[in-house]
Amino acid sequence: MAPHSRNNSSGFFPGIPAWQAGYSRNRRIVVIIVATVLCALAAIFGVLNFAHAIVIVCVVALIDVLRSQDSGRIPMHWPPPPRQVRGGARSEVAWLAWSTVNHRGEVSDRALMRVRALAQRLLAEHGIAWSGLPGEAMNPGETARQLIGAEAVTVLTTTDRVRPRALQNTVTRLELLRRMK
Repeated sequence: MAPHSRNNSSGFFPGIPAWQAGYSRNRRIVVIIVATVLCALAAIFGVLNFAHAIVIVCVVALIDVLRSQDSGRIPMHWPPPPRQVRGGARSEVAWLAWSTVNHRGEVSDRALMRVRALAQRLLAEHGIAWSGLPGEAMNPGETARQLIGAEAVTVLTTTDRVRPRALQNTVTRLELLRRMK
């Protein structure tokens, strides 16, 4: 044993420190002393007779001893709940639905980045050069408006927040563009 460490074993549970087992001998002594002093004062001032005071001290000591012996057997915390991992499309769709809209009801940046990356790839297949970054115009812009519509071009190039309905319309237009191949 290292010189700086102490053996704080609880006695009933070897290797478990007393504070972790839920009791200590010092606490037991303090409880008995406090009960004795209070009962002695009650007996001196005539609230209790001495026989009842002794019985109360013995009952408090017995309860404290029984409580301290049983505390190590009862788990002090709930075990962690088992993780329920469900694979498949249902969990992916649920995750996608929750991650698309933020707490303000706007489309999250992450979802918008993914739609912009998809749009960049689909528009490149149709000869429209666009970096996929918000704020940059599509080249040629008029052809892009004809293919996916003015609202979709605005959603893809805007630096402002996007509402879910506008994103839904944009994704619908991109799906139609993908089918046109």
